[in-house]
Amino acid sequence: MLISKSIEPSMDLEVTMVTPSQCLRFGEAQCRDVSGFFEEKVLRDVLESRGNFKKLVEVRGSKTTVEDVLKLFETHSIRATPVYELGPGGRKVYTGIVSVIDLLKFTTAEIFHSLHSDECAPPNLDKDDTEFLKRPVSEVLASGSDSVVAIHPETDSLRALVEAFSQHTLRALVQSSTDKSAQRLQLVSQTDIMRFMLSHASELPSLMATSVSTFFMPNPVVFDISHRTVDAFVMMYCKKVGAIGVVDECGILIANLSASDLRFLRAGNISDLQQPLAYFLFSTKGEVRAPLCCQPSDSLFDVISAILSHHVHRIWVVDADRRPVGLVTLTDVLRLISKSMSIVP
Repeated sequence: MLISKSIEPSMDLEVTMVTPSQCLRFGEAQCRDVSGFFEEKVLRDVLESRGNFKKLVEVRGSKTTVEDVLKLFETHSIRATPVYELGPGGRKVYTGIVSVIDLLKFTTAEIFHSLHSDECAPPNLDKDDTEFLKRPVSEVLASGSDSVVAIHPETDSLRALVEAFSQHTLRALVQSSTDKSAQRLQLVSQTDIMRFMLSHASELPSLMATSVSTFFMPNPVVFDISHRTVDAFVMMYCKKVGAIGVVDECGILIANLSASDLRFLRAGNISDLQQPLAYFLFSTKGEVRAPLCCQPSDSLFDVISAILSHHVHRIWVVDADRRPVGLVTLTDVLRLISKSMSIVP
């Protein structure tokens, strides 16, 4: 049974390494069905199934500050936006996609000077040190982020996008119109692929019946809710993850903290990071929200359905006592699919 509660949006960096032997549990015929499905479909199919065209939220890198982007993320409830500069004739030239993960890395490196050493020691946060929030977001791209992925929606199979998403790419900027006189750009994410898969679940019966126990990431990163918020974000940075499980004194999973929570950061509240995590969660969300959870015996179909219905990017795997034993992210699911396709001759 899925255990679902009120959730906050999140995103993840790490993926589970799924071996071909795990994928072979489907059998060669089942793997061939999975491969055939993603080879036959093209990105246009995903865009058409998604429905109405959504206006792209984008920023000019040299004219938009880090704090402006954080406000934009909070206002529009988004986790990433394309960045452009103006080229010859005023033409937009897209230079990358900035996400909450990029802002997590940038913020941590700027504020927590102790991270420049070999060890991630607990930092002393200077509440007056907020100059980094006024710097242009183009500097975030310069420090490393996802580049714009070239995908042709009319000709490229969905397999190419799945393989890109199964690695370190979380989203792609694509041209989404067959009418060359009205070309439009759209941001396509892992969530779009999951939603498309779910709508075609009857064509992927073996994949959808896969048990979570065969591919979840064990030993998830957790953090005590009574400790400082700043240390939680430092842990996220050091462990190279986009979210951590928040536990009480008994090790029971009670909340989720992700890079998306940096959207609430402003020059006026940066000192709140010195407070216990419980204070930060209450001050930014009004409550400590229990995360979305499942058990190892749940199916991939149930997990994807829950993730999409709660608008999140991960689900925590817990035992009977609600102690976290693992984690499943959208990247893990896409890695499973990619490995399944790779073993088909």
